[in-house]
Amino acid sequence: MYLCGMKSGKTEHALIPLTIEKGGASVLVDGFLAGRPRSDQTEAIFGYGVLLQLVDDLEDLQEDIDAGHSTPFSRAIRHGTLEGITNRLFNFTTLIAGQLKRTDCLKNGYIAALVEQSCTLLIQEAVARHSHLYRRGYVSSLGCYAPVSMGYLRRLKSLQQKH
Repeated sequence: MYLCGMKSGKTEHALIPLTIEKGGASVLVDGFLAGRPRSDQTEAIFGYGVLLQLVDDLEDLQEDIDAGHSTPFSRAIRHGTLEGITNRLFNFTTLIAGQLKRTDCLKNGYIAALVEQSCTLLIQEAVARHSHLYRRGYVSSLGCYAPVSMGYLRRLKSLQQKH
């Protein structure tokens, strides 16, 4: 989710609500196509959509910066560093996975665990690819939690594009 050519001021305050609405609504529609979810399931499905939108924004960070698009992550760079917002995204991933498991949205806890592990890996891969935008110590400390080296994660997208 981005807003083209966004200037500081009133419009910038709309960025987070727009990001939340776009991500949450897109996955919520899929949830309703599969049946009528309970209210707690609706909240979890909406949160999962928000999570996917934020992960996508982090993955597309360099492209958004180059194009002048405003996302929560490109804004974080303009106003400081990415470490804080990235840590919050990791925490949000855990929160949403727990919510999906508690509400039994995906019929069993294994899928919720898969959601958490896959989103965590996507975030780690995005950090590795955009490591030049992070403080070196942050990237190396994150590497302790990654299943493969940060160098491998950094090259992963180029390896995928070759095949």
